[in-house]
Amino acid sequence: MDFIMKKTRITNSLAGFALLSLAIPVSQAAVIDFEAAITSEWGAWENGETFTEDGFSVTALTGLNSSGPQVLVSEDGTIDWFTEEPRGVSNGTNTASVSSGPSDEAVFKLTKSNNDFFSLLSIDFSESFTEDDWAFASAATSIDITGTTSTGNTVNFLFHLDMKADGWRGIDDFETVTFNSEWGSLSEVTFTGRNIQQQPFGTRFSFDNITVDDAVNVSEPGSLALLGLGLAALGATRRRLIAK
Repeated sequence: MDFIMKKTRITNSLAGFALLSLAIPVSQAAVIDFEAAITSEWGAWENGETFTEDGFSVTALTGLNSSGPQVLVSEDGTIDWFTEEPRGVSNGTNTASVSSGPSDEAVFKLTKSNNDFFSLLSIDFSESFTEDDWAFASAATSIDITGTTSTGNTVNFLFHLDMKADGWRGIDDFETVTFNSEWGSLSEVTFTGRNIQQQPFGTRFSFDNITVDDAVNVSEPGSLALLGLGLAALGATRRRLIAK
């Protein structure tokens, strides 16, 4: 009888483990921080259409008319070519930005490089230039964030920038936006910067520290096999108990 009770406990544990394995996610969070970009003398590089890091792609959909779509990654505080003074926003690290032509919106999208689904957890935004710089007029005043889910539905959030930026002088130029569980199982996220002033300089905004998570469930075939094994063993033990 003791042997039967011990065996029952073991098979119950097997069944419980199989059920648990269906629910445990494998989390692989990553932060796209643009620190992998190669530096240059003037602190601006990666002028290509797409920047890839940690298995994710940041793709510009707009750019200055002469250059086409581009993701510009810059050193902290972007140095002015002529005065050699900082004129860009600062957070102490490399940052990225996108821009547009006159009276247009600045847009980039985020995708998984292998087209898998992912979750968006947070991102930092800023105005690109300091308030005392002539180019500050091009700063986006708001950013419209749209995520497309695995089912084809969309989630939206409109973020308003505080329009405060002083570069290296002390103010925290970047603001962090965090997202809830609705921003999971995404195929892509589009970020659209809008400038209510519609300046002839176009629109521009900076971003950094895109925190993403490609958490997935344990593969279904393996989980179902474990579940089947546990339930089969449990059923066999119960039949022996009834026969006794």
